[in-house]
Amino acid sequence: MNTLKEILKWLVGFFILSLVFFILVRMIPGNPVDRLLDCYQLPRTEANVAFLKKSFGLDKPLLEQYRYWISHFVQGDWGRSYVTGREVRAELFKRMPLSLSIGLGGVCLGGVLAFFLGYLAACRPRGFWDKFTRFLTVFVQSVPTFMLAVFVIYLLSVKYQIVKVYSNYYLSIFLAMLFVALQTTGDLCRLMRSHFLEIKKTPYIYFSRCRGFRTEGLLLRDGARPACIALLSSIVSRFSWVIGGTSVVEFLFALPGVSLFLIQSTAAKDYNIIQSYLLFIFLWMALVHLIFNGIIYLLKGGLR
Repeated sequence: MNTLKEILKWLVGFFILSLVFFILVRMIPGNPVDRLLDCYQLPRTEANVAFLKKSFGLDKPLLEQYRYWISHFVQGDWGRSYVTGREVRAELFKRMPLSLSIGLGGVCLGGVLAFFLGYLAACRPRGFWDKFTRFLTVFVQSVPTFMLAVFVIYLLSVKYQIVKVYSNYYLSIFLAMLFVALQTTGDLCRLMRSHFLEIKKTPYIYFSRCRGFRTEGLLLRDGARPACIALLSSIVSRFSWVIGGTSVVEFLFALPGVSLFLIQSTAAKDYNIIQSYLLFIFLWMALVHLIFNGIIYLLKGGLR
């Protein structure tokens, strides 16, 4: 019954948000017709404007445009780009593996690092790792990612000329993933430290320490599972934005992922791409929550 309610909730949210996205996209200043006329250097005559609006179905009432778009979207037809004329779904799916590699790879690496850094910081409060995680958190929150990335590119490619970042595609992907991992680690390592410290205070751990067992072994052996549950609960939101949340690093490293594609589409006021992207992100979030809820359920079941 709970699963059915969850599915129903996501379905209702899907159609409500699809209408909200449709309206919000139409509220973006400018319109695709003017952009295309400027792009092709065509005069802004009534005939040209009317022709383009009719070609894209923009001459119909908004409710009719929404009904046509959502009915085709659920059937797998996400429309075509106003600018390139290519299928939106094909364009997004072609760029998806790159964005997923950067986003998922960075978040997973950052989560693992946050887990172990938080564990090390909790083992010895006010020790080296405790101070290091505090510094890392403050550093990540104080220095914008794009500034740090530009500085690294400058050092590697300009100052010391160790490697040409923009001419090495796989190096660019690796560096972009590292910056995503750094942001994730900095945001979560202190949170994991707090969870491990709470586990450290539990009666079982306390009395085991009194009996001579080492804190490090106890935390890693008996505290890993509840700490993993806490990590998964905290990191689920980051997995929701791995598609499109990497726009800064994709732009800086000139990687043709979904995020860079969205920036270009927004500049061109390409309604079909923006609407479909936003709705796809909602579906991705639903899938992520479903998977993580299942994993957390299994981990909690293992605690009993």
